[in-house]
Parts: sequence; C-alpha cells; structure tokens
Amino acid sequence: MLAPRVRHRLPLHTGTRLRAGSLLALGVVLASACANVIGADFGDYTLPGGTGAGGQGATTAVSGSGSPAGSSAGSVSGSSSGPGGGPTTSGSSSSSSGITSSGGAGVVLFGGEATSDTDTWTFDGAQWHALTTATKPYLVSSASVATFNGKVVLCGGTPFYGTVLDTWSFDGSNWTLLTTSNAPVMRFGAVMAPLGGALVLFGGASGGNTLGDTWTFDGSSWTQLMPAGSLPAKRYLGTMAPLAGELVMFSGSAITSSLPGTWLFDGTSWSSLAPNGPPPARELAAMATVGSKVVLFGGNIASVDQNDTWVFEGSSWTQVMTANAPTPRASAAMAALGDEIVLFGGQDQSSTALSDTWIFDGLNWTPSSATGPDARYGAAMASLP
Repeated sequence: MLAPRVRHRLPLHTGTRLRAGSLLALGVVLASACANVIGADFGDYTLPGGTGAGGQGATTAVSGSGSPAGSSAGSVSGSSSGPGGGPTTSGSSSSSSGITSSGGAGVVLFGGEATSDTDTWTFDGAQWHALTTATKPYLVSSASVATFNGKVVLCGGTPFYGTVLDTWSFDGSNWTLLTTSNAPVMRFGAVMAPLGGALVLFGGASGGNTLGDTWTFDGSSWTQLMPAGSLPAKRYLGTMAPLAGELVMFSGSAITSSLPGTWLFDGTSWSSLAPNGPPPARELAAMATVGSKVVLFGGNIASVDQNDTWVFEGSSWTQVMTANAPTPRASAAMAALGDEIVLFGGQDQSSTALSDTWIFDGLNWTPSSATGPDARYGAAMASLP
C-alpha cells in the first residue's frame, strides 16, 4: 500500500530571514518530520531509503537533537552551497579580460527556494530555456553541484529525503538518480568540486550537526578519505572550486559565526593558506572557476549581505572594483559560461528572492535582459559540458 501522497516544503516563503544557524536548526526539524516517509510515493519523486556512512566527527550544533558523532544522521537534502563546484580548467583559451575560458556552452540551473522549486533551466548567454524532464530531483535548496565526466552532478540539499546522500546526474536533457555505493549521510550546505578523476565533497550539515568529512565520488561509488595533517574546521554553506590541479575552499559557517581562511586540497591532504589580502569571512557566497582564476561574489557577513567581487589566482586574493555590480545578496547561483561568469538570483537583505541575471567578464558586471526562472535563492547551477 502506498504511503500518503504528501510533500514537506521547506517553509522559507514567509519572508523570514534564515541564515546559517536557523537553517541548521530547521534541518533538525525536517530530518525528524521526513523520517517516516522514506520510500514513500511522492508523485513524480520516489524517495530513496537505506543507510549511509557516518560523517567524520560531527559536531552537535543544536542541543538534544541530531545524531551522535560519527553516526548516520536523519534525512535532509541540500547543497552548497550556493553553490559549490565549478568546471575543470582544461582546454582554456585566452580572453581580453585576463580570464581564460573554462566554462561550457551554457549553464544549467535547478531548484532553489521560490514558487517553482523543481524546475530545470538552461542559459546560453543570451536566453533562458525551461526544460521539461522525464525525471527530476526532489525540491531542494543548498544542494551540492559540479560538472564532472561530461555531466552535471547534484547531490543533497534541504529538505532531506532519505538518510543517505542522493546523487543525480544531468546529461543536458534529463536527470537520472544514480545507484551508488557507500554514500555519505544526507546533508546540505556541503561544498563539492571536481579534482582529477573524481568529485570531492567536504562538510555540510545534517541532523543538527556540522560535518568535517572529506569524500570522493568516481561516478559510481563514494569513498571517505582520511586526510593526514591539519584539517579544516567543520563547516557548511561555504564555497569551493578547482584551480590549477587543486581545490580552493573559502570560509563557510560554524553555526555561530563565519570561518575565516583559505584552504587547498590536493587530493591527498588539506593545507591552510595565508594569502595576501583575503576577503572577510562569510557564508552563502557564490564562487566559480574561469580558467586560471577563482571568482567569489557576495554572501553574508555578520547578517549583512554583500556585493563585493574577489579573484584568487593561487597565492593572493584581489578585490575587483567594478563599475557595476549586482545588488548585495546571499545564496545566489553562479557558474562559468565560456570566459565569463553567470550569476542568477539570491536573497537580498529584506529577505526578498531575486530573479536577475548578471554576467561578469573579469572586469565588470553587466545585467542581462533575458527573462527566465522565477525569483529564488539557494538554487544549484553548474556549467554544461
């Protein structure tokens, strides 16, 4: 007998301003609420069941809630990160802006908090195109997304559906729920990006816990790594992107405050970097790679939204003083398109969801006149191969 056809919507449409701590607390509530519907029939969605591998050293963030450290926490789906992850840096071509091309022929955007949470859109630099797909992920915000092996991979997000991390791939026309082994515990706000022949995922939040575990995904199996040496603090809602054979991770939230610092991961170990002139610590920023640069935009610093633009080239951060810029915002979606960066939506200081599209050419931001997705924040966006 089928379970009741119900859907648990993350209640972010009320205008309430939710930031890192409140999102984590809400995740605890959703994990409990959704625990009894694992495997239920949700119309277009079939919820995955099963058990996941525990996160490495979870830190309890909400008293009396969540799972013990190292155990499988409750179900929730979400991501990054803004958005985490970007395209690989191979096949770059020169650009007069000083940025080299590494994005594909377009970008894909999915989900987020808005009136249409499970729609899929592509943007070719001039127009947005709404896609009708045979299957699709569950409604999610703050999911992890990256371009990998000729497809876009999306996992996690909030609210949770199931107890283990669901992994989806998009081939340009349809979404496929992948059958994976040894999947991590479900989480949201994790960062994810490609490195070599795998995707690397770090941290996130689940069941009231922040996580500090490192995982790789090779297209079929998840593997938890145990890097030696210093490790980044447990965090969620940070940013990560590939650069010159390594991954660059910046900031994120430790629940009560944002975490400063730039970290590099080489596939084996993490190293803390002390670059010149780093941006202030923040959460809910957007980051993407174009050629030999990582571009960071906006986010939230001490409950104040930002609209600053920064570039990292491997040894130092540089703030780009642009003539134009998107309005201050958090939870925007961003990805590379050719030798430019595309930014969409987000949430402004008054808790209003945004629907504007901006293009960054390495020197300045330009608003696009393209009409596209509904206003939203926390959407997942990545470069199409």
